[in-house]
Amino acid sequence: MDKTGLRDEFFATYETKSDASVHELVSQYHRVERYTTAHPDLGSHAVATALGLPRSRIRPWIEGDAMPDALRGWQVVTKNGWDDLDGTMHVVLTRAVAGIFAGGSISAQLFKPLWSVSNEQERVHIEGILEEVGVGCTYRDRENPHGSTIEPRKQGVPLGRLLVARGAPSGRETENLVLPTYLFSESQYTAAEAFVRTYLGLRGVDRPDKGIVQILEQNRPTSYYEDLFRLFTRVFGEEAVREAENGVFVDRSVVPWIEE
Repeated sequence: MDKTGLRDEFFATYETKSDASVHELVSQYHRVERYTTAHPDLGSHAVATALGLPRSRIRPWIEGDAMPDALRGWQVVTKNGWDDLDGTMHVVLTRAVAGIFAGGSISAQLFKPLWSVSNEQERVHIEGILEEVGVGCTYRDRENPHGSTIEPRKQGVPLGRLLVARGAPSGRETENLVLPTYLFSESQYTAAEAFVRTYLGLRGVDRPDKGIVQILEQNRPTSYYEDLFRLFTRVFGEEAVREAENGVFVDRSVVPWIEE
């Protein structure tokens, strides 16, 4: 995925009541922006007539600071460097995506990410990711109806939309889960490793009696288990990973947080 593709996926998380699509609204906004730059003395009526656009739509763009919601959200993404696809921020955001698969959720309506944590290790893991992303975090203890949870302290909605654009699931549906395809690209090994280690850190259960760390999931499609095995094998090697009926088993000797 390139930055244009990422932006398009981000825009796809928005809906509009307009007869124009989200992409069309953004395109029209840029047309108006270019036209008013070239003709700064024209009012909204003249610009609307010249471009063949509804005046009611473009008037707030010209006479105020309004813009399509999707474009404003994308500005947050670019300002924070979240459109990075090959650097440090890309790896951190990949870890955040892994956290959603392993123990988080993103509302399909609100798009605000939320992670459930059951111990201090998980809490430190997620808090560290959110701090690196630059949004801070809010921790709520078990008095919360959802149990102990962590969520971004600021800019949670654009972050949630961005994570969905990067392949994180939204909503409660688990039967059609698909791992992000970029994780299997030759050029994305570092991101794949970050995803796997984060997933393992949040979902792995240490079984010293069997010499493994196990990950078992429920209600996932067969293709998800196959891809999970393929991804873990890519990172740890064929000798260290075994495929389970509903998950994977990883040799304890290759798991970095296991202390003998």
